[in-house]
Amino acid sequence: MAAGLLAFFIALSASLVLVVPVRALALRVGMVDLPGPAQGHHEAHSSLGGLAMYAAVMLAVLFAFDGVARAQSVGIVTGATLVAITGILDDRGWLHHKLNFLFPCPWRRRF
Repeated sequence: MAAGLLAFFIALSASLVLVVPVRALALRVGMVDLPGPAQGHHEAHSSLGGLAMYAAVMLAVLFAFDGVARAQSVGIVTGATLVAITGILDDRGWLHHKLNFLFPCPWRRRF
């Protein structure tokens, strides 16, 4: 129980600290989502917000868990890493468009 609360507060603190630098990185490398007719926003925003959350969770697993708990979280860490890599590749435009149709994101609108 204590390790879970520690992991929560580490992830919360890390995500609050990492959001601003990751946003600056996204703006510097041009990974922003520009407004358009199919978008629900009116100004450009970062496409790398998930990277800050991913890093925060990885820091929480690294610092809060040890031994058996860390070994048991290997599957979650592996899955989260694959999702993070796929999301970054897709947002960057380096993922082939046919893969998007094969594995569609349920939260993205398709027109």
